[in-house]
Amino acid sequence: PMNLVFCDEVAEAADYWAPIYGSVTDVRYNRRFEARIVYDRGDYIVTDYYGNPLTEFGVRVTAVDGVPIDDAVMTCLESSFIDWDFQRGKHYLWLISPQDFGADAVFTVLDPGGYEAEVSFQTYGGPSSFWALYPSPLVDFERYEEEGVAYMYVKTFDMSRVEPYYDDVMEFYGEIADYDFLIIDIRGNTGGNFQSWIDGIVGPLIEEDTLHEYYLAYRTGDYVRWFHEAFLTDKAAVSKDAFDSLPPEALGEGYEIYNFSTTYAATHEVNFSGQIILLTDNVVYSAAEGFTNFCKQAGFAKIYGTPSGGDGFFVWPTYYALPNSKIVITASSSMSLDRTGRANEEARTQPDVYVETPFMALEELIDFVIQDIRDGE
Repeated sequence: PMNLVFCDEVAEAADYWAPIYGSVTDVRYNRRFEARIVYDRGDYIVTDYYGNPLTEFGVRVTAVDGVPIDDAVMTCLESSFIDWDFQRGKHYLWLISPQDFGADAVFTVLDPGGYEAEVSFQTYGGPSSFWALYPSPLVDFERYEEEGVAYMYVKTFDMSRVEPYYDDVMEFYGEIADYDFLIIDIRGNTGGNFQSWIDGIVGPLIEEDTLHEYYLAYRTGDYVRWFHEAFLTDKAAVSKDAFDSLPPEALGEGYEIYNFSTTYAATHEVNFSGQIILLTDNVVYSAAEGFTNFCKQAGFAKIYGTPSGGDGFFVWPTYYALPNSKIVITASSSMSLDRTGRANEEARTQPDVYVETPFMALEELIDFVIQDIRDGE
């Protein structure tokens, strides 16, 4: 199928569509307001570029163009990524950009005195993502010697970017062998490769070979089967009766479920036997979600923070060339299921200890965990 999708006809079409696509995405994704409007524990607050509250613009956004903010957000279902707040049971936008309600949108805000005002924001070029607000080192270490707590931050599981840190990580494990706790912080980690965390975290730290149980639900159409037959030739479909929580669409004949569980081998490279704690947030995604799911399922780590982002397991994306325009689109090749049958993209991985902190107040969760450790002593 790759040869049929990425053929000469599609390549010629790409030459036509590329500049059009570029101009559209530039307007859509490379414009930002002079201030950030971000979701923070149920509300939308106004911050500067670095995530600090801008009280001169108001404390909290309550409406957009006269529409209550939560209702306004629901009009973006077809144009933006809408997330789900498990704690409050409502949809939300991570941050509000000009693409959502237009550059001329008028926001109703509460000022520090509790009075409402209407404001508009100037727009500038540049992406509005806040991923850059997370700590800049890809891998970083800290020690809290008095509490016997070691800390490791991992910003990405992109193999090409973190592999150079492998020796530093192994050396760090050796230095903390007598510590009681290891905090692994993956907040802001959008993924990369499973092998990064298997080789750099799980393999060295597990005491015995450990199963990671997960499943993939594939559509039964000819194209998907054709596309993925190389991955499925040695696998038989699993009975749906084996699961407690399958989503409704997976129960029908349009999906078959396959077992892709993996056993991770203990490498015994280090001698750390303390308790492992994992810190997560909603940005944790893809391969980082796979690691979070393993920590929860196998009891590898106690998870603090907020629910992860999902999409933790799939083999390879699927590509489709639209018949007339020849534009190629890509989608997840399968529906990731945890061992109970829940769709991982929907259910995510829930923390063992739910802790919300103010937007980008990253140290607060670390402080909470250390205090929790002290209280436990």
